[in-house]
Amino acid sequence: MGRTMAIVAMFGAIFTIVDVLSRQTELERAGQDYNPVAIWIYDPTSIVVIVALAPLVMMLANRCRFAETPLPLWLAIHAAGFLLFSTVHILLMVWLRKLVFFLFFDVPYVFTNNLPRDFVYEMRKDVLSYALIVLVFFLLRTYSEQRRELEAARADARESQLITLKCGGRTMRFAADSFSHAEAAGNYVEVHTTGATHFARTTLAGLEELLRDAGLPVARVHRSWLVNRDRIETSAPSGSGDMVLTLAGGATLPCSRRYRNAIEA
Repeated sequence: MGRTMAIVAMFGAIFTIVDVLSRQTELERAGQDYNPVAIWIYDPTSIVVIVALAPLVMMLANRCRFAETPLPLWLAIHAAGFLLFSTVHILLMVWLRKLVFFLFFDVPYVFTNNLPRDFVYEMRKDVLSYALIVLVFFLLRTYSEQRRELEAARADARESQLITLKCGGRTMRFAADSFSHAEAAGNYVEVHTTGATHFARTTLAGLEELLRDAGLPVARVHRSWLVNRDRIETSAPSGSGDMVLTLAGGATLPCSRRYRNAIEA
């Protein structure tokens, strides 16, 4: 939660500075008098309340996870959460402004002379704030979960020489020494092992890291190909410095001249 709050606060600070400076420029262009101190009160009081409410929004986002909650229910829960968030934000923001004006200025703060209109106006702006908190929390949580899974997979590879990969909600495990070669296929990697082919949502670099952790002598032979060096039986030139590798079992794959050192070393 701490990182999410830090990012929300950072965005809030940037928005505050840009918005206040823009408002000052607009007032100066229109030739209107304004209090340069008072104008810096409005946005900061809003941001302080938003950051204070952010942990509650994150708690709701953590309990109501998009992947685990039916979409209609997810939308209904967050719609209710947003209405409560926005209402509390507006009430506390107005209270803070009234307090600051009471303590430091000779005139009282007046929120509006048309409550329904200005309440809806503030709520429209709160949509972005609420969505930003939920989005940042989701992205950071997803990143943290992926990092934990990667560290666990690397530890498993080092300790038991088992490779753990995922594809959607499916988890696959195979012995590292059964690996033959792999090819990048869009957002996936097609992994060939002894007697099986797996599609995993990873990268060649990530797969190579796991295999090296397991002690396997793998080599990148092309920007789209990774091979177990122990499975290479022959290599033959194919022109322009490139080669064709033949593996145990008869599979062939290209080796570009850029990666020849990985095979010849």
